Amino acid sequence: PHIDKVEHLIGYAWLALLPWAAFTRPVAASYASLAMVLLGGGIEVAQHFVPGRFASLADMAANALGVACGWFAGRRQARDGWAALRRRLVRICTSADDMSRR
Repeated sequence: PHIDKVEHLIGYAWLALLPWAAFTRPVAASYASLAMVLLGGGIEVAQHFVPGRFASLADMAANALGVACGWFAGRRQARDGWAALRRRLVRICTSADDMSRR
């Protein structure tokens, strides 16, 4: 019933991660990444004025948590390099596949 909160978290984590791949300066990437909190809040507030839609504090919280996850992941990747992310994702996917076969 609350799967949409997971979708919000994943979507905003992705939005917050993208600036780290686009900007070369960590400060610019950080500001752009954290600006996604304002985007999420603005969209939720705007829904209040759309017939049939409503603002949700839970959605705002899921958005903000997603931004935090994306910001931390992006910051780490800026430090470690994007090749390290690919290796880590391959390891995670491979171990998840191994676990599902047990």
